[in-house]
Amino acid sequence: MASLQEQAEELFEKLEGGREVLLFDYESGMILGGAGLEVPEDPEEAEVSGTIFAGSIGAAVKSYLQAMKTAGIDAPLEENIQMLGHLFTLMCPLEKVPGVMLLGSISAEDGNVGMLRLQIRQAAKTMSL
Repeated sequence: MASLQEQAEELFEKLEGGREVLLFDYESGMILGGAGLEVPEDPEEAEVSGTIFAGSIGAAVKSYLQAMKTAGIDAPLEENIQMLGHLFTLMCPLEKVPGVMLLGSISAEDGNVGMLRLQIRQAAKTMSL
């Protein structure tokens, strides 16, 4: 079976207008794999920026879950889609790996948000360690 990194790279190649695919543990904020990321060349700088980025997204996921709990919504987080500047970003949990989220981003100019949603949701059903 392919590693999470290899699975992320395969998915990235399929995304029309793709900018990045990221797999992260939202509880710890650790990046588990990704493709298309603009990573600094210096290994220490890359580790710090990746940890900050994944930690920020992890904190956002935790706040969504807390808001759902506060609102009395007793259901898992199925997906979250956002438009950030010129990017559409969709994230959803991996079905086979609890606590791990899959995030995909596409260009709002070159990509198709409907296809992004279908591709990310399908990949989240099949990706595993």
